[in-house]
Amino acid sequence: SDKLELIRQSFETGKPVEARRTFDQLRQPGKSESTRKTAETAFENIDKPLRDGIARWKEAVAQRPDAYSAHEELAQLAEKRDELELAAAHFREAWKLRPQHRAFLLDMGRVLKGLGRAEESVTALLAASRGAEPRTAEKARELLPERYPYVYEFEKALALDPTNTPLRREL
Repeated sequence: SDKLELIRQSFETGKPVEARRTFDQLRQPGKSESTRKTAETAFENIDKPLRDGIARWKEAVAQRPDAYSAHEELAQLAEKRDELELAAAHFREAWKLRPQHRAFLLDMGRVLKGLGRAEESVTALLAASRGAEPRTAEKARELLPERYPYVYEFEKALALDPTNTPLRREL
């Protein structure tokens, strides 16, 4: 159908998360047999590499828990597969191992926001929005609430990122 073709194009143009979610919905009961069958195949084509990648990176993290890049890869795949708790945990681990890489704070904030954990999200995003490389800071500001942050939010962000001089200065 036309909808399946649009979803396929969505996947091919770099939006696999949205395509995976939509294919997942279309493979549920209540749809025509042909739509369900096509959606199931398309869903598996997207989901299987994510599942396999997550399994590989979990193994890599178990073997080398101090390798920030393994945590990062695992978190990215988990986010693409809507395993947001797993993604948040491994973005946090990557941040602990590489605190100077504030893009992990942006990633963590985005995932926590997706989980509905607004307060934790603001903490990470606020830290990422100050003192990070310009692109990371800009993306973090876009995800923050439109109001100016409260003092306690600055304090929590500093507790998370104590070496963030611009954040400390602004507080």
